[in-house]
Amino acid sequence: MEMKKVVFITGASSGIGEAIATRLSKRGYTVYGTSRYEVDDSNLNFTFLLLDVRNEESIHQAINKVIEIEGRIDVLINNAGLGMIGALEDTTIEESKSIFNTNVFGMLAVCNEVIPYMRNKKSGIIINTSSIAGKIGLPYRGVYNATKHAIEGLSEALSMELRPFNIKVIILEPGDFRTNINSNRKISKKSLDPSSPYFVSFNRTREQVFEEVDTAWPPEKIARDVERIINYRYPRLRFISAPLKQKLSIIMHKVLPARLFEYLISSFYKV
Repeated sequence: MEMKKVVFITGASSGIGEAIATRLSKRGYTVYGTSRYEVDDSNLNFTFLLLDVRNEESIHQAINKVIEIEGRIDVLINNAGLGMIGALEDTTIEESKSIFNTNVFGMLAVCNEVIPYMRNKKSGIIINTSSIAGKIGLPYRGVYNATKHAIEGLSEALSMELRPFNIKVIILEPGDFRTNINSNRKISKKSLDPSSPYFVSFNRTREQVFEEVDTAWPPEKIARDVERIINYRYPRLRFISAPLKQKLSIIMHKVLPARLFEYLISSFYKV
């Protein structure tokens, strides 16, 4: 009889992470979700652990606890992340660093803590959550774009480095999903100031971005996709989970002249 896979998910207290954890636990996986804050998991089918991806000791303690209980982690899903919106000129270096510390360095720190256990048993699956924004640049989301582009590059390298140890790395590229990202999204303070040269354009784009999330697919859709990924014998490197029009934007980015694509995106967001 096959043992239940042990799944470790960062950022599982809401949105996509919570949907994935809920689905996998109901489907028989042993799931550990993490959050920066205390979560009452008494009515859930999975266990919550405190973990702040910006704190290496916090990462070590959470993962070590799972290893002590289960002896292994079969699937790591790096989902914790922050959104950021604002004109690049208006965004301070400190604001940018805070997003990179969570989205990029936090992801890498969790990987580095889990990989030795997977390497020792010569098997494992790592799913790193990027975004369609990791494939194309979008106005007023430059810092967020940059973190997701970084995840793409790091994950490609990691996939090749871990192949000899039978550890599969997958890049998950979601489009917009109806989560609480709007309420948690960081916003450049200067872009909210009427004195900013980007104020009018930025706020028009911001309203459109927020509306796209509010009317998007529910996160349960991507949870089903993740379950399929875990069960593929030979999963491909990238999986896009998004509506058709957002998938088409990636194709257009590849085939259209760069300036034409830039014009179309700028027109779409009324920049």
